[in-house]
Amino acid sequence: FLNSGMDGYVTKPLNSEQLYAAIEGCMTPEHRTAAPSQHGLSLQQPMLNIDELLLTFDYDMAFIEELMTTYLRQSSPEMLTAIRQAICAKDLALLQQASHRLTGAAGVIGAIQIYMSASLLEQMALEKRLDDAQDALQRLEEQMRALEEYIHQHLQAYLPNFAL
Repeated sequence: FLNSGMDGYVTKPLNSEQLYAAIEGCMTPEHRTAAPSQHGLSLQQPMLNIDELLLTFDYDMAFIEELMTTYLRQSSPEMLTAIRQAICAKDLALLQQASHRLTGAAGVIGAIQIYMSASLLEQMALEKRLDDAQDALQRLEEQMRALEEYIHQHLQAYLPNFAL
């Protein structure tokens, strides 16, 4: 495995975000852009692991509510707008920066699908290949809409006062 470039590692306890990032880092570019089903694998992740989110932030409901509100109202819309603009302008530096910021924000809240899609766009920018960027952006936008819907449907049970 080391000879093929698989020299990454993930520490215990396993964190799904780190695990999938390590797996993606070992994939060749043509495999990164292909849908998981093309490889006979289903890497389908939940929109958001609320239990893990609660555990990560020690069940601090006020902080989690503030975090989610900031993510949904401010962070993700701003970063998504920057990603759209970067792809439209073919601005690799902006695409890399905005995708990296979204990857980090999605990782903080545990939105693995968005993390993976933003990470893919960042990698495309680093590799200077935008041929599939529009498709990747469309997937990211769909995932972000699905996440917002998921949060509205499921977070109410944990945060009764949560509203956007």
